[in-house]
Amino acid sequence: MNVIGRNIRRYRQAKGLDCTELARLTGLTTMSISYFERGLRTPRIENMIKIAAALGVTVSDLLSEGDRKAV
Repeated sequence: MNVIGRNIRRYRQAKGLDCTELARLTGLTTMSISYFERGLRTPRIENMIKIAAALGVTVSDLLSEGDRKAV
């Protein structure tokens, strides 16, 4: 799992969402969210913006290796 995937999963779980719910909020597929979280694919910037907005964080939070935002 890469940094982006780890952060997507961490923020998603902190919001109490499953992959299907995050997919619905972003307009992406459940499979895409799963691939991003497992590090099998890297989301394009426009998808990172959608994911960040749905999770209430910034794109910088998704890219950060540290714990920039308390969840």
